[in-house]
Amino acid sequence: VLYRDILGVRQIDYLKKEVNIQFSDIDLDECKGTIPVGDDFVELKWKRYDKEIRYSLKVPSGYQFHIENNSSFQLVKME
Repeated sequence: VLYRDILGVRQIDYLKKEVNIQFSDIDLDECKGTIPVGDDFVELKWKRYDKEIRYSLKVPSGYQFHIENNSSFQLVKME
């Protein structure tokens, strides 16, 4: 529940090698988490700044990701 509802990692499909991320309006200014995927990890961290959510996402090699923004903030990807 914490990974899904707070961090925003909605689903990891191990067979299709897809990660689904969903940002929403919650009462936190920042969050980060790491989820094991085989010998690797999905890593997501985000922080709110004014009208933006700045985030960093790392997925294992061979995985694709999809991001859905259901928040009232603009998403900005950080390297």
